[in-house]
Amino acid sequence: MARIAFDCDEPGATTFLDLIADRVDSVLLNDQPLDASRIGSARVMLEGLEETNELIVTADMPYSRLGEGMHRFLDPADGEAYIWSESVVNNARRVFGCF
Repeated sequence: MARIAFDCDEPGATTFLDLIADRVDSVLLNDQPLDASRIGSARVMLEGLEETNELIVTADMPYSRLGEGMHRFLDPADGEAYIWSESVVNNARRVFGCF
């Protein structure tokens, strides 16, 4: 789950959240659930913004082995799991929703 607080200079405006997830369980904007039709494969459309906003996203974000997003590696030498991120601008949305 991620909680994002943000302001809007033009109340009523529309924007979007970049998000690439395996599964999106819920998106709440200012305590109101977003209709599933607003949630796409890489973006969540946010409409009717208020001056001050809170967005709560509950989603499963995939691990990667291709150099993008969050990585998980099980080391056969020591049996330990290692996790790290590759969050350059276009891949951060594979780890968490972002603007």
